[in-house]
Order: sequence, then structure tokens, then C-alpha cells
Amino acid sequence: MLISHWPVRRTAIVGALALGSLFICFLTPPIDSAWAFYSPTTRAWELLAGSLIGLCLCNRSVEAARSVVTALALAGLAGIAFVFWAFNAGSHWPDLRTAVPVSAATALIATANTTVHRRILSARPLVFIGRMSYPLYLWHFPLIAFAEMNMNSAVPALLMSELLALSALLAWLTYRFIEQPIRFGAAAIRWKVAPLAAAMAATGLIGIAAVNTRGLPARFPQPIRNFMLSGTETESHWRCAVCLLMRQPASEFAPECAGHGGRPLLLIWGDSYGAALYPGLLHFSAERGYDVAQYTASACPPLIGYSPSERPYCKSIDDDVLLRINRLRPDVVILDATWGQTETVLREGLRRTVALLKAMNITNIVIIGPPPSWQGGGLSQNILYYYRETQQVLPVRTFHGSTDAWTQQRDALLHELSRKLGVRYISVRDVFCNESGCLSRTGPNDSELTAFDSGHLTVPGATFLAARTMDDLLDTIVPLRQ
Repeated sequence: MLISHWPVRRTAIVGALALGSLFICFLTPPIDSAWAFYSPTTRAWELLAGSLIGLCLCNRSVEAARSVVTALALAGLAGIAFVFWAFNAGSHWPDLRTAVPVSAATALIATANTTVHRRILSARPLVFIGRMSYPLYLWHFPLIAFAEMNMNSAVPALLMSELLALSALLAWLTYRFIEQPIRFGAAAIRWKVAPLAAAMAATGLIGIAAVNTRGLPARFPQPIRNFMLSGTETESHWRCAVCLLMRQPASEFAPECAGHGGRPLLLIWGDSYGAALYPGLLHFSAERGYDVAQYTASACPPLIGYSPSERPYCKSIDDDVLLRINRLRPDVVILDATWGQTETVLREGLRRTVALLKAMNITNIVIIGPPPSWQGGGLSQNILYYYRETQQVLPVRTFHGSTDAWTQQRDALLHELSRKLGVRYISVRDVFCNESGCLSRTGPNDSELTAFDSGHLTVPGATFLAARTMDDLLDTIVPLRQ
């Protein structure tokens, strides 16, 4: 609309829109990477870069020197090559680095008919790939995504190669029998638009139905559907954005996080794994006569000085919790986290944390070890995997789909660190696992999952853990209670 009203200012308007989209993209925190990836607001600048090329090429009155144009094309080609070297599966996308491939592609498009284009980009294999690049993009993503969803482990290299080959075949068929006839076929435009609109509407309705029904669960029997957890059943007990900070500074901790003023006071300090422990401890608080405080933050372990780039508030939150502990003087400080950091980070971070707590005369410190961990989509997803393979419910005790080797290694490391630091250690793995496997279900008739994802305990799982570790926690404060 703006461009049609002010055609003279088209370039300025498109440029302003591109800069605005780019600004929003760069301001989006890494935790919102899914929104940044799928939202048109944060991705429009990439498309508008192409629009700017078209406007600038149409309006230019002076030809640039051939040497300058060739140099720009070479720079674009180098930028594309750099992306293959510098980007990996751990790279956040989109972010500031996204400007590299976008700028490189822009340079190549804007400098048509150079030596780079005639000698390199005009090669038949590259032209062939370019012509079907968009359908290739459309096909490879769902094929690989469905493969990952339906496997209880990483997609094998051979299968990945086969999927890419299938993607290429489907892309060519799409280009040849759908894209080409629609773009250049002799049929009237109305006979092209109506079927496409109907197909898009049908696809949208199917997607809405799948989302609203949480994946059409009726295709599974009722016993399996009972284990299809979304996570909201558990997270509603974590006091999210109140005592489990998400992307918030420490000042957002609510007053109720300190408990209700009762004694003895057990204080949980950790990340979302610590928040998952809270409902279990709360369950027995009235019966056993103690109070519970909760100071947790998503992806922020209780490691003083630890500051991951994707969680800029972690360091200040940990510093703040330390001050709150000094004011509250809890009878027991419970350190609970995912503990997925490197061994060096864990050793140094826990050493600093424990030393500072002891310097404040906080001596009853308990480190909670990692719970059983589950690969793929987590324990709930493993229920589906196992049912597809065996037509049976996952056994109560199992190693199926677990990453128990990692849990054992981390459990041993934390046990050693706790002993050296002079603090108590509770092995969650010892509570849940034995030589027959790790508990996948608990509760009446084994009807409740112990975790809903890769490791976060459900409320029944946290209650099960608390029931079996409460004496260990309270034994540290027997002198204080007497």
C-alpha cells in the first residue's frame, strides 16, 4: 500500500521495512529461536533484501566498473563458502550471522553476468540444482523431521542419504509436473488458482485439526493415550515466571518464593530440574513440618560465575539467590539442576558455590544428582516408540530409550565432587534405577509416568523421589530441630 501511494520512495520504504525486520530479529533472544525462525516479522528482511536488489537495478543510471562488479561477485561466492565452514548444528538461526549468507546471495544476484556467473554458476549441475532448489527445500525438511520423530535415536547416515536422494527425486517431480505447468502452462489462470487455493485450505484444516487434537491421539489405544503428556500437567506446578524465572531478571522473583516463614526451611536453588523437585517436597511439608523456598531459573544451574550466552541473566540471578540465602538463613540448601555442563565448568562452578555458602556459615548443603534421562522426544515419546515396535506398554523398569550411560557417568562425577567439597549427595539414579532398568512409571497401578520429557520429573515422579529422600534431607538438620 505504501509503495503504491509513494512510488518515488519505494526503495526507502522497502529499506526501512527490511531494517525494522532485521532489528527485531537481532533483538529476539535465543530462547525464542523457534519464533524467530518461523515468524514473518523476523524473516522478512531476507526477502526484502531481494526486493531492494530489484528496485536498485531498475533505478540505477550508472553502470559500475566491471572490476568492481566481479570483485563483489567473488566476495559473494566466498561468503557462501564461508557459511558451509562456519555454521553447524549448534548455530542459532536466525541471528547476526544470518546476514552473511543473505549478503552473499544478494551480492551474487546483484552482479549478474560476471566471470563468476558465466564460468561457475552457469555450470549445468548448479543450474539444475538451482531450478529445483525451492521444492528441494520444501521436501527435505518434512522427510527428515518425520524420520527423527519416528526413530528413538539419531537418524543413521545411510537413511539420511536415502532421504536426501528421495528429496531430490520429489523436488524434480514437483518442478517438472507442478511448478512448470503452473508457471508456463497454457491453462487459464482461474484453473490454476482454484485447485491451489483448495489444496492450501485443505492442508491448513488438516494442520489445525492435528494441533487442536494434539496429534490425532485417537489412533492409539486408551492406555497409551494416558501417557501422552504435553508437559503442562507438570509445569503448572513449577510456579513459572514467579519462582522459576524464564527470561526474567532476579528482581522478578515473587515474595512467595521465600516460603511461608516456617522452620525448618528447605531452599531449592537451581534450574527447571530444581523447579520439578518443588512439588514433591511441598507434598510432604505439612506432614513432616518444614517449609520450602524455591529460587530457580530456566537453564541457570547454581554455579556462581557461570554465564551462558543464551541465558544472559544467569550470573546475576545466581548472585542474587546467594544474597537471598544469606538473608533467609535456610536450614538446608538444595542444589538441583540438569548438570549438563562440561566437567570443568561443573568442578569450578560447584567449588565456588559451595565455598561461598560455607563462608556465610551455610553448612547443610545437598546436591541432587541427575534423574534418569531419556533420548528422542523423552519418556512420553518413548511410550509411543515402544508401542509401535511391540504393541505393548513400556515396562515399568526399562533401559529402552534411556541414556543411562550418561546418567551414570554424571552421577559418579557429582558424587565425587560432593565428597571432596564436604557436602551431602543424593543420587536420584539410585532411587529410580537398578540392574533391571529405570522406573518409567509409578503411582497406583503404575499409571503415572516418572518424567514427561528427557528428564524433568512429573509431580508423581517428584513425590516418589521426595518420599525416598526426605529422611536424608531432614537428618542434616536434626540438631537444629531438637
